[in-house]
This record gives sequence, C-alpha cells and structure tokens, in this order.
Amino acid sequence: EKGSLPVVSIKNDAFRDNKTLKKVSLGKNIANVGSAAFFRCEALEKIVVFSKTTKFGANSLYGTSEDLVVKCLENSDADVYAKKYEIKVEYFENVADCTYTGADEKVYYTGAPVELSNLKVYNSKNQLMKLGVDYVVYYTDNIEIGTAKLMITGRGEYLGTKEAEFEILCPYHSADHACYTEQFVYTDCEVGGYIIKDCTFCELHDETSVIPAK
Repeated sequence: EKGSLPVVSIKNDAFRDNKTLKKVSLGKNIANVGSAAFFRCEALEKIVVFSKTTKFGANSLYGTSEDLVVKCLENSDADVYAKKYEIKVEYFENVADCTYTGADEKVYYTGAPVELSNLKVYNSKNQLMKLGVDYVVYYTDNIEIGTAKLMITGRGEYLGTKEAEFEILCPYHSADHACYTEQFVYTDCEVGGYIIKDCTFCELHDETSVIPAK
C-alpha cells in the first residue's frame, strides 16, 4: 500500500506448522528470519534469499521438507546456514553462462529502432528463460544499417549480463530496386568470374561473390 514500509524481518514462529506453504522469496530488505519462523513447514520446498546478509535464527528451518532447497548467493549468510544444517543449496545463475538463439534473425533497416523478435535465452539446464521475469534486454546502435548490440541483463534469480550482436540489413538489395545493381564480370569463359554489387542507399560496394565459369 502507498506509504507502507518494506518488510525487513520475519518474526519468530511466523509460519510455524504451516502445512501448505511451498515456496518463499525473501527480498533484499529482509535482514533476519526469526527463530522457528518456518518450524515444521513440511510442504516447504524452496526458499529464495536475495540478500547476502539475511540472518537465520535458531531452528528457523527445522522440520521442513527433506527436499527443501535454499537458493541464494554463494558465500552468503543463507549459504553458510544451509550448509551448516545440511540443507540443499542452489546458487543464482549468471546470465553470462546462459545461451541464446535468434541473433541470426534477418532484421532490416526501417529508420526507427529495431529489435530481435526471435531472441530466446536458455539457462544452464537448457530451460527457456522468461523475458521480463528472468532477464531484460537493452539495445544500442540499433537504428542504422550495420552491427547492432544488445545486452541481456539478469533479473530475479539471475545475475550479471551477456552481450551479443546482430546485423541490421539494407532492405533494398534486390533487383527490383533502382538503387541496387549487380554486375557479372568474366575475364574468360573458362575462368570463374565475380559479381560487383553496388547500392547507392547504403553505399555498398562488394566484389567478393564468386561465380563459376560459363
């Protein structure tokens, strides 16, 4: 609610003996979890701890599910606590270690900023990540023809960034546009030739395309 203060701690016995609670996310504002806060929460399977300094009180996770996982930052207080009591630990994944597809999409110049419509990002388990939930994408140099850049930035349980590039293509490289020409050049009918490609719109001049002999 407007004007309300952020939650900064979980009091003692707050969820004691709760039989339906399955997942808990503790934001960066949570400084401590009270004694027996989740005592005998038998259905609790996952606690996500976003702060490196959240303190857990005595027996705060006692009697929870045998499958309980504490997901946290490596070497955080939550990590130390979980290891001390032999609770399974997972660490936030770094986006730099993730993979992506779709950067080879053919994207054409429009005069306005362009973005990739087929970009997909996968975590280390090859699971599809959710845009806006697990990561966001920021674009730069994405108006003019040439190399555009994007930065995939982790959100939620994902950290870090990953940079990628894609090409913005000229939309006029076809025979039906007056600004584009292709000239076929041969020195001899038994020798391969090459194509001279010119575009007055993007100032292309390319002679790298090889063609077989006639």
